[in-house]
This record gives sequence, C-alpha cells and structure tokens, in this order.
Amino acid sequence: MDSLMSHFQKKHLLTSTNQSYQRILDELFVFLTRNDHIGDESTVKIFLAEEISSRTKKGVISAKTACVVGGLEEVVYLTKKHTKLTPRAFTSDGNALKSEEKLLSLRGTAKDILSYERALLNILQRMSGIATETAKYVATIKKLHMINPPLIAATRKTPWMHLDKKSVAVAGGVTHRLNLRDGILLKDNHLALLQQSRLTRSLRTEGEAISYAIEHADIADESIVIEVEVKSDEAAYAAVDTWRKRNLKNPFVIMLDNFTPERARKVIQAIRHPEFISGSKKMLNQVHHDKGGMVFFEASGGITLENIKDFAKTGVDVISIGALTHSPKAVDLSMDVY
Repeated sequence: MDSLMSHFQKKHLLTSTNQSYQRILDELFVFLTRNDHIGDESTVKIFLAEEISSRTKKGVISAKTACVVGGLEEVVYLTKKHTKLTPRAFTSDGNALKSEEKLLSLRGTAKDILSYERALLNILQRMSGIATETAKYVATIKKLHMINPPLIAATRKTPWMHLDKKSVAVAGGVTHRLNLRDGILLKDNHLALLQQSRLTRSLRTEGEAISYAIEHADIADESIVIEVEVKSDEAAYAAVDTWRKRNLKNPFVIMLDNFTPERARKVIQAIRHPEFISGSKKMLNQVHHDKGGMVFFEASGGITLENIKDFAKTGVDVISIGALTHSPKAVDLSMDVY
C-alpha cells in the first residue's frame, strides 16, 4: 500500500515552500490580476479624495455557508509576495467551517483591498468548493468502517491543475498524477493509435493492444507505477497476465473504466484469486504477489455520492472522480471592509 500512496499522493509537492508550485501560483495570480486590473473605475470615480483610498482598513473574508476550507495557504502566500496587504488566517486548509465563520483578514489601504479582493476570493471560492465536495466523498467512505478503504483521487480533468488537485488533497483525497511525466498511464487513445499503426495493425482487440504495449514497454525504473485503463474484463486479464509474465517489479494498477460495481467486483475477485478459469479456457495464470510488484485496482467513470459505497465494496484500492475538479460548485464567500 505504501507504493500505491507514493504514486497517488503528491500533496507534499503542492506547498508554498516548493519552488515549482510557487511558479504555478505566481503565474496564476499574474493572469488573474492582469485581466482584472486594467482600470478600477469604481475606485477612481468614487474615491476622489486620496485620503479615503489610502486609509488603512481591514477586509474580513467569511463563509456564507458551511464548507471545508481550501486555498488558504495559497492566498496567504500570494498576498505576502505580490501585494502590500497583511494577511491573517483564522483557520487552516482542510478544516470545516460553519456559516458566518471567518477564514482570513487582510489589512492595508482601502484601494489595495478592493483591487485584490476578487482575485483572492476566486481562488478561495474554487479551492474551498473542491475541498467541500471531496470531503463528502471521503466521509461517505469513512462510514463504511473498512479496514483498507479506497482512496478518493483527483483526475487531470481540471482547468487549474495543481491547485485543484491540492484542494482534493487537503480534504482527505489524493492527487493522482500531477502531470504526464508523473507515472505511466496507458489510456484508450494510446491503444487506438497503436492499433492504427502500420506496424501493429494486427492487434485486433483491446487486450491484444495492451499486451503488446506492456511487452514492448521500455521500463528500467522499477519505482515507476504502471497503470492501464481497461474497458473490458478480457483486457484486464490480459494486462495482468502480461505484467506477470514480464516479471516486472513495478506496482501495477488496473483502471476499470466505466465498469459497474458488479463487473468490477467480478474482475477483481478473479485476478486476486489464485486461478481464473473461463469455461474450459484458462485466461489468467496465478498472480504472484511475492515478485516485488503488486496489482492494484482503480475505479473511474460514472461514480457519484449515490453509488460510491457500491464501488468501495468491490475491493478497489482507488476511486477517481473527475467531477471533483472539472465542475465544482464554488463556495459562497464574502468580504466585509471595516
């Protein structure tokens, strides 16, 4: 399970002390403010007197509805680096807040508070929205009281990439891959292109294409996790059997794409059982877990709060949910200036 966590959880890289993450935050903030600060007509037209706009004030951001906090670390970092405002956090990322509870205060000139209000609120609202939704899935799994509950994972279906994945992680989920270099994931389009190639046109089925890809993969680093997306039972069996025959030590993940809980349970039980026989044809030899690698399972596609318990009970190790990040509902936050 440690190898699984090291692959799926990259939260430790998504901190404001990490230079790579800092660059991502800086670029986003520049984008947000550059598009918003073309000219603040409201401040210019109303605050005619300089003494009003330059007066020191405090802006307090509060939750207008119950939520789980996300983005607070990011906003504090960005405020300190890019503005003259002084932030003070009243809570921490991952904490649950009730309606009207405070998240953050910003002290500085009235002009600066109003200038950066929207950009900072946008970050907090989106990241808290993702964290709030993720927390619902994590809590639903927790109620099952499982010894080894499945991880709730983000996907790359996200416009804000690392920030969205960080939001999932602060609420108890895991990040999955941060980028394309972060592990091997063989998906349906890879297989389709392989089958269309002039050199490998004889690969007629999904299982044949997966087997070919695993057989010919140049994998020297045994720490790299290999993951394969499958759409059929036969493809899952072919993938595991080929991985075993190569005697690869790499952890191996089968992503069951758009499987029903019943189908997922059948495939997982068949692969984890010492021997699987379909009719008179032996499709899968014994999966030896003592060869340095392990087979794990990820469920993905069509998973909601209503059916996640059914998927959790199939024996999957990871449940990835694109809806957490591709269409989150922003948390309603407000800022009052005193």
